[in-house]
Amino acid sequence: PTFKHGDVVVNESMAICLYLENTFKNQGTKLLPDDPAQLGLVLQRMIETQNIMEKNNALVYYKYLTKREEWDEGFIAEKKKALAEELPLWEKYLAQYGDGSYITGKDFTMADVCLVPALAFLVRMQLPLKERFPLLASYYERVKERPSVKAAWPPHWKDTTGPDHLKDVF
Repeated sequence: PTFKHGDVVVNESMAICLYLENTFKNQGTKLLPDDPAQLGLVLQRMIETQNIMEKNNALVYYKYLTKREEWDEGFIAEKKKALAEELPLWEKYLAQYGDGSYITGKDFTMADVCLVPALAFLVRMQLPLKERFPLLASYYERVKERPSVKAAWPPHWKDTTGPDHLKDVF
């Protein structure tokens, strides 16, 4: 995506998020902590969310763009395995901080801003999150109720389900 603010044009979701946080840091929820160690963790998790998106996209877009009769089941199995191996890491991250936590601890941060869309897309593609990852499922249900998340939710997602491209990942 591209974001324009006055004469400033910023491309890429994470860059846009960082630009907005830096430009409007005195407004709303503080998304980047002052503590250097915590900031390092938030930035690390932000970047790590790309792993989820890359593994998800490799599988979903392959299924979406390839005729079903031409699907390479070996390729699909490899991509399912990669996604299935990624998600336990995120369940473990949440387990470190206890029930009701966010992805880097007690505060909602920029890492959560980056994780929520990744999880939302997985759920929309019918990944059975609740069955395998109860902490991630609980986290997802909690964060999707935040006013900022509700305001950014794609309107057509509110009343429709997505294709079942991820229902059989596990």
